[in-house]
Amino acid sequence: MINVTDLKGGTFFLNADGDPYKAISYDHIKMGRGGAVIKVKAKNVLTGSIKEISFGNNERIKEADMENRNFQYLYKDSENINFMDLEDYSQIEVPLEVLDWESRFLIEGRDYQLLMFNGRAISIVLPASMIYKVTEAFDAEKGNTSKFATKEITLENGLKVQGPMFIKVGDTVKVNTSTGEYISRFN
Repeated sequence: MINVTDLKGGTFFLNADGDPYKAISYDHIKMGRGGAVIKVKAKNVLTGSIKEISFGNNERIKEADMENRNFQYLYKDSENINFMDLEDYSQIEVPLEVLDWESRFLIEGRDYQLLMFNGRAISIVLPASMIYKVTEAFDAEKGNTSKFATKEITLENGLKVQGPMFIKVGDTVKVNTSTGEYISRFN
């Protein structure tokens, strides 16, 4: 059990409904004559919904049993994403709808950290940006190279992003994993 005053950003806890939440922001509000109220903006890690939860100053709640474990991404089929546990070499399947957004950034054979809750993978811990090799990009045409012109480029994992006209096959680019947008060419 942890005190609600310890719910700083990034802390995982179980709400009254039994679902795990991750604290995003914390606000301690002192009323004039009454006791203090703790307002926590939190994200449900199972559904992704965000809500504001109020607690009394001296309340205690259960800490969620969350664990980061290292896995190697093997492959994706029409329904599941398959990973291999790097400790015991067992394989797990994670339904595609659980990791739909994150699966766009995975590259076969690379290692990733999965966030586990009660032995079940619920999220992938991705860095803020990742680096990819460009596998497809059409050449810029003369007269079609204005300052803000972009073109669709395909990356080594099949992800398609809009990039500047000067990007060509074989270049290495940096992509933002929260928006899926091109950031820069990487040398």
